[in-house]
Amino acid sequence: MDWARRHGLGQEAFSELAALYYGRVAEAALDPEAERGKLRSALGDRADGEIAGLGRWVDGLLGDVIADSADLRGAPPTG
Repeated sequence: MDWARRHGLGQEAFSELAALYYGRVAEAALDPEAERGKLRSALGDRADGEIAGLGRWVDGLLGDVIADSADLRGAPPTG
C-alpha cells in the first residue's frame, strides 16, 4: 500500500491490482489433493479423522447455506 501511495496509484487501480494478485494466490491454493497431502504430512495417521471432523464442522456452520445454493451443492466433495 505504501508503494502504491508513493507512486500515485489510485484506490480503484490498487483494488484491481490486489484482486488480480489475490485471485491468483487463491487459484494456486485450490488444489485439494495438494492440501490433503500437506495435512497428511503434518498430521500422519490422524489426518483422515481431522479432515472428516473439519467437514462435519463446516457442514454444521454452513449446512443451510449449502442447501440453499445450487452452485455449492454442485461443488465436488473435498473429503
